[in-house]
Amino acid sequence: MQQFLQAVRDAIAHKNRYGALAMALTLPDVCGNLDIPGRANGVRYKDWTQKWLAPKYVINGTIFLEESDIYQFRCAMLHEGTANIPSKKKVTVEEIVFSDGPHVNLIVGNYIDGRKIPDTLQLDPLIFAQEVCESVESWLSSVEGNPDIQQRISQLLNIRPSNDSGVWEIRFY
Repeated sequence: MQQFLQAVRDAIAHKNRYGALAMALTLPDVCGNLDIPGRANGVRYKDWTQKWLAPKYVINGTIFLEESDIYQFRCAMLHEGTANIPSKKKVTVEEIVFSDGPHVNLIVGNYIDGRKIPDTLQLDPLIFAQEVCESVESWLSSVEGNPDIQQRISQLLNIRPSNDSGVWEIRFY
């Protein structure tokens, strides 16, 4: 699991916003599958984020981002390269915008020329990716004594140099 966390952190360090965001959005899937293998990915993703990530987005009792919003954004970003969440699947916000700037900025109830502007949540992609990493680390601490999960973690994809010639090997289990 550390190899995935390091990949996100490397992307953050290099200000690779797309890489950090895409990799971070996959981690709840990985953790959910390690936790309870075989569950449908939407269910495991939302269950995992509800417990480990979404609470970071409840500020002074206001819910800025729920697990369903995170899952829908994950699907749009990873499968379509967009941030378009279908209107029937929106829960907390109508639009998520990632930009450099305030990390959590909720813009609601605004009108321009009598036309309502979508309720929008602005997030900084590098901070969001870091918060996903922190959530994964908290989860890892909670499962440290679980031999089944530790066994599954040991079987995750590991890319490593196979020798000094610079040839790389990818091992699948």
